[in-house]
Amino acid sequence: MQKRNAFIEGLERLSALNYRRPPRNIAPAKRACGQLAYILITQCTTQKPTGTAGGLLRTIAGLLHQFAYPTQDGEIVDLKTACDQVLRRVKAGANIDNDRC
Repeated sequence: MQKRNAFIEGLERLSALNYRRPPRNIAPAKRACGQLAYILITQCTTQKPTGTAGGLLRTIAGLLHQFAYPTQDGEIVDLKTACDQVLRRVKAGANIDNDRC
């Protein structure tokens, strides 16, 4: 019984070490769409990605999300929060190409 308790305690410590709390108010899929849109713009166009409404970054991110998660009405979701997060990380010096989503 003591080996079982020690095993469970070890698992609890291990799960506490590896658990990374997800950011609030953003889904991993939306974050990945924003990141991929940024990479596509920087590598395939000469334009600079910006977070303006109706801009290239938010449009491409929304189209990627619509392709992965189509809505019934066909309306494209505005991924402002995800795109703003990507732009903040780039401004802070993060390498978006190698980051995990």
